Amino acid sequence: MRHEEMAAFMACAHAKFTGEVGVCLATSGPGAIHPPERPVRREARPPAVVAIVGQTATPALGGSYQQEVDLTTLFKDVAHEYVELASSPEQMRHLVDRAVRIAKAERTVTCLIIPNDVGGMDAVETPARAHATIHSSVGYSPPTIVPTEADLKRAAEALNAGEQAAMLVGAGGARRHRRGGAGRGAARLTGFLHVAALCRARSLQLSAHCGPSIHVHPLLRGRAAAPPRVLPRPRRIEQMLFDGVLVPVPGELRPDLSRPGNGLELKRAHAERYAI
Repeated sequence: MRHEEMAAFMACAHAKFTGEVGVCLATSGPGAIHPPERPVRREARPPAVVAIVGQTATPALGGSYQQEVDLTTLFKDVAHEYVELASSPEQMRHLVDRAVRIAKAERTVTCLIIPNDVGGMDAVETPARAHATIHSSVGYSPPTIVPTEADLKRAAEALNAGEQAAMLVGAGGARRHRRGGAGRGAARLTGFLHVAALCRARSLQLSAHCGPSIHVHPLLRGRAAAPPRVLPRPRRIEQMLFDGVLVPVPGELRPDLSRPGNGLELKRAHAERYAI
């Protein structure tokens, strides 16, 4: 790598586009000053990055030795959640463990400072279990944050009160789209609304005859024309998987706006048989 700052840029990019923890390495002195210069300092919400930088050997610390920099103070700006100076090989397991866990859990930057002499010592694979020692656990599972029922109801009321709804789906939704789940559903819905907007712009009728009832929700938001006809086979599939399937009254679908889901409710017991 030509420059330590480029290593930090690449670690940030890796963290942003993969959702994993990015790691960058730098030497001591000016090399350790470069990583926090641009990539993470100007991020409103920094990616999960662990910066590992070198430092002057511990016997020389405090003597203004060549390339000695107060790195703990320097990195407190961007790695304020966790920045630590290693003083022995026995520390390294829990220092690395905590740096990675905190970076991943808080979506922030953490920093480990490794003095030259400590970096040259033999690694301690399993530190002794004695008084005043710390031992890392295995693995990390991020928490699942679920809104309260009252918050969900307030959000639903706000959406239902509006004539048109807008969705802001961030990078987390994009990652979930690649793995399936809610993000994929959001991508399909926004794609359907995009087609509806194109139809309105060209004064064309939008048909959803392959799944009329399940398309009612975006059709209402998109202010698109009702499907002109309903094919019998998709309708049977909808009746098998949903309660409250709409019955077309010549050429029109009239949903029950007073009921949750516009009156459409999934038959979970039936749908589970076809789950993949």
